[in-house]
This record gives sequence, structure tokens and C-alpha cells, in this order.
Amino acid sequence: MAQRPQAVPELPLSPRLQLHAWAHTPTALLEQGRDLHGPAFMLRAGARDPLVVLTESGCARAAFRQTGADGTGAEANDVLLSLVGPSSVLVAQGADHRARRRELRPVVNSWGRTYGEELAALAGRAVAGWPTGRRVALHPYCQRLTLDLLLRSLLGTADGPAAEALRDLVGLDLAASRSAERFAVDGPPPEPWPLLAARHAEFDAALHQMLAEGRPGYGAEQLGGTPQGTGCPRDTLATVVITGYETAATALAWAIERLAHAPEAASEVERLVRSGRRTELERYLHLVVLESLRQRPVIPLLTRRLTEPFDAAGYWLEEGTEVGIAAWLIHHDPVLYPQPARFIPERFESVPGLELPRAANADWIPFGGGTRRCLGDRFAVDVVRTGLLALVERYTLVPEGEVGEPPLRQSITITPGAGCLVGLQPR
Repeated sequence: MAQRPQAVPELPLSPRLQLHAWAHTPTALLEQGRDLHGPAFMLRAGARDPLVVLTESGCARAAFRQTGADGTGAEANDVLLSLVGPSSVLVAQGADHRARRRELRPVVNSWGRTYGEELAALAGRAVAGWPTGRRVALHPYCQRLTLDLLLRSLLGTADGPAAEALRDLVGLDLAASRSAERFAVDGPPPEPWPLLAARHAEFDAALHQMLAEGRPGYGAEQLGGTPQGTGCPRDTLATVVITGYETAATALAWAIERLAHAPEAASEVERLVRSGRRTELERYLHLVVLESLRQRPVIPLLTRRLTEPFDAAGYWLEEGTEVGIAAWLIHHDPVLYPQPARFIPERFESVPGLELPRAANADWIPFGGGTRRCLGDRFAVDVVRTGLLALVERYTLVPEGEVGEPPLRQSITITPGAGCLVGLQPR
């Protein structure tokens, strides 16, 4: 007689308590599930659909392959449909997704290198105006900087009516509307950008203005693709602006916070700054960014919907099951990363130049994995490294206390709990 598949173990908390923990302390909840049940457990956040959380890289690698081979599996992104549009690579499925991705990935990831000198100069001017003489929450400054770097890549300038309109609109959702309280409400997950969605017409007008005003040869022009291309420039531009700038801003805030609280890494940065070896400094800061994204992945859980039955560490899951690939837990696995709580940029010394770790292993997945991996992953790292380089060349980082900041939910991301509270001491 065939043995019945074993049920995925569940947390010893009511769905209401799980919902509250998922809204307020998501990383602690993930750690509790891993500590209790190992490679897989069931998360039931209130009345929302149950989610099977995968905690190990082997399962993650298999899940990425199973859900992404045909360009499907990311139905959770549909919550963004009203903002990014139906042809966005985020919500497109199947052949449409694959075609759009092939068109966009090389274009977007070329921006950091193509416009590198311009972005570095812009970053240097921006950080020169950051406050000194006291500790200040730098996350809002990171948001402004990364948005300006993105706008420069898209338009050839971070000034003018189009840039100002986008800057005002995307800043709407950075306060109370992005708080964890919205995610503690029972029912379907809330829309990540509600205020922006409410001003949809203004957002569309600003996007079209960007397309009209962009300087020849810059990103907005390139996003139009060829006449044979798929999708529409408006949807692509919305996708890049909405999903690109804030995740990069949060990654920059974490990189600053992590470096400020890592004496050994900070000492190495100081040595390289004083030596004047800028190429070596940039390379080391690249490793700092990779290690920061390991310790503090901006999105701690990546969701996929299974398109066929799946073996999750011995638990047989049916087609249609939603799985959550826990980047936070995989990045803190001591088998993959000995002493995971220590900040050690040298872990990534084997990564060549300014490239990224191989995605196929699913052991470094801050940008997801499989065919739905973030198509702007390299550009995002380039932006974060550019901002960090401009900062350390001008200032020494002074942390607030010896203990780092706890992760805090802000919409779908986790941010430094004190807002990246760091002092900047001019050199």
C-alpha cells in the first residue's frame, strides 16, 4: 500500500497571530518556522492563502526551475497590475514574459557602466549636501539619491518638469501608507503603492512626459525597443521607476548601516581611501554591497505559484500551491555562510570584477532566481556601489551604538529599523 504524502508542518500560532507577526516581525517569524520545522513549513497569515515556506537553497533552486522555465509562476505580482500595466515584465506570463525579458535585461543592466562617470559625479554632488556633525537617519537621503541616479540614467538629467513630477509622485507612499499596519489587516495583501495608484492619471502623465523629454541616447529612449518588440514603453518605464529606485535605496541604506557597524570592513575601507587606490576601493565596496545584500536581502521572501506537483524536502505539494522562497533564511544558513551574523565582504572574493555571484546555485538570491530573477540586478548593485563610493570618499561613517539596527517592514521590503542612523564625519 502506497504511503500517503506527509503534511507540511505548521507553526504553533493561530492564523491571526501569524498575520500579526508576518506584518510586524517577518524575519523573526521565518526564523521561528525554520527552527521548529527545518526545510519547509506552512505559513497561514489570517484569511490569506496558505504559503509553504522553503528554507534551504536546494529546494529553492528546484522551485525556481519548476516555476520559471515557461515564464509563469509569479501571479503574486498581479497586485502591481494597476500601476505597471498589463505588458510589464513583472506581470506578463509565458512567452510574453520571456520575450520582454530578453529585450530589456541587457539594456537596463548596461546603464550603470554606460553612464558610470555621470552617475558618480551626480552622487558626489548629492552626498556633499548630506548633514554632518550629528547622527541622522540617512534612508530618506538614500531614496532621493537613488531616484536621481535612476532619473539620470533614464532621462540624461535629474532636473526638469518630468523628473520633478516623478520625484513628487513616487514619494507619496514612503510614510504611513507603507507601514506594517496595513499588512496586519485580514484579507488579500494590500496594494504596495496605494497613494500612487490613487493618482494614476498624474502618474501616467508624468511617465509620458518623461518619454517626451528624455535626452537622446538615454534609458527612456532605449526602453521603447524595436518595432518588433513586445509591450509598450509606458509600462516598462513604470516598472523600472516603481520597482527600481526604492529597493536600490533600501539596499544602499543597509550597505551604509552594515559597513558602519562592521569595524574590520570599515578599517579596510579607511585604508583604501587613504591609499588613494580608487580601483581597489571600488572593488572592495562591491564586495561590501554583495555581503550587505546577503545579510539584509531587501525582500526576505520570494513567492511563486507551482505549475506542476513539487517535492519540497519530502513534502509533496500540488499544482497551484503558493511557495515562499526564504532568501533571508538561505542567506543566514551557516552551512552556506559560516558565522552568518558576521559581516565579511571577503566571502565574495571569488566573484570576478564587479560581477554578481552565480544565480544558478540559489545561495545568494536578493534579486530572486530562475527566469523571473530581477532583470535590473546588476544595475541596482552598480547604483548602490556608486552611492557608497561617493559617501566613503567624502566621509567617515560613525554608527549609533555598537549594535546594528533591527529589520523593519516597510511595505514589501525590510529597512533599517532606525532609518540608517549614522553620523558623517568629513575627511
